[in-house]
Amino acid sequence: MTFIGACQILACALQLRSASAGLHDDTVCIVETIHLLTAPPATCPVPEVDALDQISQESIKQVVMALDWGDAAMMAPGAIYVGVLLLAVLFAIIALGCTGECAPTTSKLFIFLGWFAAVVAFIFFAICAAVGSVSKFPEASGFWDATIVQPCDTSTVTFKSELNKANATVQQCFRTSPDPQVDCAQASSLLDCAAAQMVLLNRFCGCATPFLVMTEPLAAPGLLGAGATLLGLISSLGLCCSLACCGSFTHAIKATKDTSEKTPLIRK
Repeated sequence: MTFIGACQILACALQLRSASAGLHDDTVCIVETIHLLTAPPATCPVPEVDALDQISQESIKQVVMALDWGDAAMMAPGAIYVGVLLLAVLFAIIALGCTGECAPTTSKLFIFLGWFAAVVAFIFFAICAAVGSVSKFPEASGFWDATIVQPCDTSTVTFKSELNKANATVQQCFRTSPDPQVDCAQASSLLDCAAAQMVLLNRFCGCATPFLVMTEPLAAPGLLGAGATLLGLISSLGLCCSLACCGSFTHAIKATKDTSEKTPLIRK
C-alpha cells in the first residue's frame, strides 16, 4: 500500500507540473513585461499604468528568482515525499530477509522523516487546489477585473492617445522644421518610446487578463495530490506498525515465532 501511495503521489506531482506549464509561461511573460515597462531605457519616460502602480522593482526581482526554480518547485514537495516513502519500503523489504536491526530501524527512520515531508506536500497540494478553485468564485473574478482588466483597458486608451500625439508632433516637426534630422530627433525618440511601450502594454494585458482562468487546471491535481498524500501517510503508519514501530522488529518476529510454536494444534 505504501508503494502504491507513493506512485499515486508521484503521478499527481507530474500532472501538477504539466498543468502549471502554461501558467508558468504566462507568469514569465507578465513579469518580464512589467520589468520592461517599469524600467525603460534612460531616453524614455516611465509610463503610467494603473495596474502596475503597486509593483516594485524589488518584488519583480524576487519573482524572477522564484520563476527560475518554477519547474523544480512544482515537483519538489511531492517528489521528496515519494523518495522518502520508497526508501522506507526498500529497507522494509530488506528487513524481511535479514536478522539485524539496521534495515528495520532505517526504514522506520525514513517513515518518521516522511511525516514531515507529508505535511509539506499536503500543504503544497492543498494550496494548488485552492489557487485552482479561486477563479470559480465571483468575488475573485470581480477583484481581478477591477485590478487588472479595467486598468488595462484604461491604460490602453491612454497609451494610444499618447502615441497619436507623439506621431502628430513628429509629423508636424518634419513639415515645419528647416533641419528635421536635428530638430526632430527628440520627438522621434519619444515616438519610438511610445510605440515600444504600446507593444509592451498590449503584451502585458494579453498575458495578465487570462491569468486567473489559467490557474483552474491546478485544482484537480492539487486535490488528488492532497488525497494521495494522506493515503501515503496512512499506509506508512501501517508499515511502521508492521515493523513494530518503536519496538524491536527482530524481537517481534522472534516472539511471533515462539508463540506460533507453543500454540498446540487442534485436531478434530
